[in-house]
Parts: sequence; C-alpha cells; structure tokens
Amino acid sequence: MIEDDLREILTNAVGVSVYSRQLPPNLPECVCVQEVGGVHTNGNIRRAVHFISILACSRRIEDARQYLNTARNYLVTHMPLEHNGVHYYLAVAQAEGEILIKPPRGPVYILHVTVEVTREQ
Repeated sequence: MIEDDLREILTNAVGVSVYSRQLPPNLPECVCVQEVGGVHTNGNIRRAVHFISILACSRRIEDARQYLNTARNYLVTHMPLEHNGVHYYLAVAQAEGEILIKPPRGPVYILHVTVEVTREQ
C-alpha cells in the first residue's frame, strides 16, 4: 500500500511518529499519511497517480506547521526514489488547509496538504 510506503519514507525525516490511514484518537504530536484518491493510466505506461493527504497534528500551530512543511518538502525534493521495489517518479504539492479540533484536553491543530504522487504500477 502506498500509505505504508510513504509512512516508512517519512519516518526518519519528520522527527515525530508517522501513521498511515488515520490519526490516533488521542491526537498526539504526529504526522499521518492518507490516500484520498487517484487514477491509473491506461495503455503501455504503467504509472499510477495517487492523491495523498498529509496531516500534521500538534497542540501548537507552529509545531504542526513545521511537521507539515518537513514532510511535504521531503517528499517533493527526494523523488524520484526507489522504495520496496517500487519506483516513485514525482511528488507535487497541491492545496493546503487547517483544522482546529477542541477535544477535552485542549485545542489541537491539524494542518494538511494534498500531494500528488506518481509511481509505477
């Protein structure tokens, strides 16, 4: 799964825990990688384009912004690369956003960016 591969790629780069598919319920300081869509190409070109949402979670907006920027910049600047026998061609950052959640233990900021990732099928 692409989410697991990207989690492994980002684990050493970000400096906090990296999760795939969903944020833990207690919303710790972390980064989460979620696939939100994509397309597979037809014909002889064996490439798939995935739309990946990267979420950075922290009680301080400055820390969340740092985690998000680090994760996004790492993917964009380190591709092309090979991981687990799969070639990743390109990562292009798209739209960014911000969510403020107020759980019982206090406000938590979740910043997110959508990244278009192209890889071989």
